[in-house]
Amino acid sequence: MNKHPDNNLLEAYASGSIDAVSGLVVATHLETCSKCRAYVNQVEASQANTVSESPSEYSPEFDDMLNDIINAEPVNDNVVIQDTAFVNVAGKSFELPKTLVRFSDLVGSWRSYGGKVFSAQIDLGEDARVSLMYIGENVQIPQHTHRGLESTLVL
Repeated sequence: MNKHPDNNLLEAYASGSIDAVSGLVVATHLETCSKCRAYVNQVEASQANTVSESPSEYSPEFDDMLNDIINAEPVNDNVVIQDTAFVNVAGKSFELPKTLVRFSDLVGSWRSYGGKVFSAQIDLGEDARVSLMYIGENVQIPQHTHRGLESTLVL
């Protein structure tokens, strides 16, 4: 991906068939890109039309399930939803994008690479790993290799 995810990746996101890490990258991109967000909305609307136009059969089990849900006692999980979260690295504080806020408690320790490049990992818990990077101004990253699939989101 250069500046925007390609349409195949956006379509995979819209259909829910995307892997966790790519989904997180796309969701974070959609926070700030109205063009890609509009495309995803269009794809989702098209998929919704396809589903609603497909024939369906009535199932009495559905009524029972719906009644069970309606009559169930409310569960109070005492979940606190954070609006914002910050990370501190290299003496600076950065607000995380909204899509990353729910993972803020999972951000590991920041490791320094020469004092101008830092990284911290977020363990998504499904054989997926996200690395946050802080790269100081005017720093050139040397040639390096990667293992596996990598996506980069510059904030």
